[in-house]
Amino acid sequence: MILCCYKKVNLFIMMTTNPKWPEITQELFSGRTTFDQPDIITCIFKLKQKALLETHSKKEIFGKVAVYVYMVEFQKQGLPHMQG
Repeated sequence: MILCCYKKVNLFIMMTTNPKWPEITQELFSGRTTFDQPDIITCIFKLKQKALLETHSKKEIFGKVAVYVYMVEFQKQGLPHMQG
């Protein structure tokens, strides 16, 4: 339905969480792994996702943005993954 109202898709961007991001590892309690604290992983992912989308739309790196469509899934390891 979205393709009927807007131009066809010209970008497909994927973003996968890296459990070794410094933002994640520095927030862990001592002796804990990234998989012990999914709340931190999800929070950092959402912040990075927001930054990516804002950079893409405000700086218009790839041109003017008409519409965003994206989906967030969780991989087998429990890490968030965005595609859109």
